[in-house]
Amino acid sequence: MEQYKCYTADYAPYFTADINGWKPIIQTQSPRHYKRGSIICQHYGEDQNVILIQTGLVSMSFLHESGIERIHFLGSTGYVFGFRSCLSGRPYGGALTAITDVSAYKIPSEVVSREMQKNEEFFRFAMFGEYERGMVYSRKLEFLALPTNIKKVAALLLSMAYRTGHFRDGGTIIPIRMTHELIAKSSTRTG
Repeated sequence: MEQYKCYTADYAPYFTADINGWKPIIQTQSPRHYKRGSIICQHYGEDQNVILIQTGLVSMSFLHESGIERIHFLGSTGYVFGFRSCLSGRPYGGALTAITDVSAYKIPSEVVSREMQKNEEFFRFAMFGEYERGMVYSRKLEFLALPTNIKKVAALLLSMAYRTGHFRDGGTIIPIRMTHELIAKSSTRTG
């Protein structure tokens, strides 16, 4: 059951998961590479692909009714974007942007649907991933309810340190370069 492990990390909107459950599909695919700052998928884009992050860090954002783009959460290895669009046949509701250099699989929806129909273990893995995504959204709501932005930023940094950090000399190094603007956008209601 270890392959189904996914992190929703204390209240912070950060998502990562084990990529091994996708092996039946990605063993025949090659990852694409995106430079830092690249838009991997746009709001209501035409392509119907599932994006699976192999390495790097991405932000998932939505356009608010006011026209402001708001980051909803961050994802790294194992993060899946477009799965619900694949199942429903509807366009993406959000956008995916590379925060660091990213390697990702862009898998056609038909390939994912076919694998879910013929492979029960993959179907369970994919459905568990959707359950975990729901937990991330639930945690995001709890995160937004934290009383101050300082506590939100602290929760985000602690989460990232716990999930990706390297312990050294009595401290933790987070191997991701982030600007103060990105952290602010990731940890506020107006980001």
